Amino acid sequence: MTRFLLRRILETIPLLLLLSLLVFLLFELIPGDFLTEMELDPTISPETIRQLREDYGLEQPFYTRYFIWPGQILRGNLGYSFAQRRPAIDLVTERLLNTSLLALSSFILAVLLSFPLGVLCAVFAGSWTDKTGLISRS
Repeated sequence: MTRFLLRRILETIPLLLLLSLLVFLLFELIPGDFLTEMELDPTISPETIRQLREDYGLEQPFYTRYFIWPGQILRGNLGYSFAQRRPAIDLVTERLLNTSLLALSSFILAVLLSFPLGVLCAVFAGSWTDKTGLISRS
């Protein structure tokens, strides 16, 4: 069992890296960045925007920013929310309790519904109850 879990964890690591690269590239393909809107504001000087781009590393190539990004996340630096004018980690921690409660209650509800449904499908194997209770067969 330990060997199975270890193998699954080792298989998950490349998948997560590939997924993070894909998401990063998709955000890279979106035209503009979070400072593009500031460029439209005549009260903000081009020098200020240039300095912000440099401060946030937006002048660097995407592959450099991709390799910096996981390190920042591991250090707890999730960036800054311009909309809320505060660090993003504060927004995440504020909502973490409610998110956890929602996830836990959803899990409990799924377990409470799936076990009786599975037993019902097993008791009436091959009947319409079994066929409607199972979404797909493996």
